[in-house]
Amino acid sequence: MLTTSIAAVLTLTGLAAMGPGQQIDPQPKPDTDTASSFVVISDTEIIADGVTYHSWQELAESGYHHNDETRCATDSFVGADHAWVARGGADCSSSRTTIRPEYDPSVEKYRIPVVVHIIESNSGTGSVPDSRVYSQIEILNEDFQAIAGSNGAPGTDAQIEFYLATEDPNGNPTTGITRSTNTTWFNDGGAYYNTLAWDTDRYLNIYTNSGGGALGYVPALPQSGIAGSNSDRVVILYSTFGRNAPYSPFNLGRTVTHEVGHYLGLEHTFSGGCSDAGHVVP
Repeated sequence: MLTTSIAAVLTLTGLAAMGPGQQIDPQPKPDTDTASSFVVISDTEIIADGVTYHSWQELAESGYHHNDETRCATDSFVGADHAWVARGGADCSSSRTTIRPEYDPSVEKYRIPVVVHIIESNSGTGSVPDSRVYSQIEILNEDFQAIAGSNGAPGTDAQIEFYLATEDPNGNPTTGITRSTNTTWFNDGGAYYNTLAWDTDRYLNIYTNSGGGALGYVPALPQSGIAGSNSDRVVILYSTFGRNAPYSPFNLGRTVTHEVGHYLGLEHTFSGGCSDAGHVVP
């Protein structure tokens, strides 16, 4: 049984806290169907901007996912009064933190149950084995807990632990993994989350599909008011999910780390006006 809701974790960690005088737009970004410029027919037929690629490696070499918009499709959240200004402007040097003492992560570790919804097309494209799901949860913890010897080691332990849910919303035992076959859903259309979502106040819902044309995204940051709704979710391109995923160089499982940061309320460091062309999605 959960002792702390995910909404409470957002507040207690300070990731969703808004500064004095800040206003927010309570309406999250509307969900849209998959961009017509990116369609995955199979692992050997990927259409991007009208060009057909015959492998993920060929797509990687094209540079399609090497710009901000196609790497991370999460909208940067800016309040009605340009809230980023109230926070001191964009962190163009990536050198500033705004954590206050009451949000000290050393006080208590928060555990977040995760359900991974794997969506395949009717032809079977999009399959993700359980082993990659397990490895993805390991990577999340490596990064958020700065585990020694991992890629996350240089970071800071946020005292947040992720684990696959062991109990579904009805109290039944579960693996924390669901599987669906629906081509429309696989192409990120059809409001699949209204059918598949587990209580978003209790679970982090991650969906793997075509990623809506990007490596991943969340439809809006929690500050927008999306938290607790069915559309509150993380969406990931299935071929980047987990350790040693097929889409190199995006196969380290860290796209999920990036998008979960957005899910917890973090903007891009360059949100709000960094003009340096070198600041791209990390």
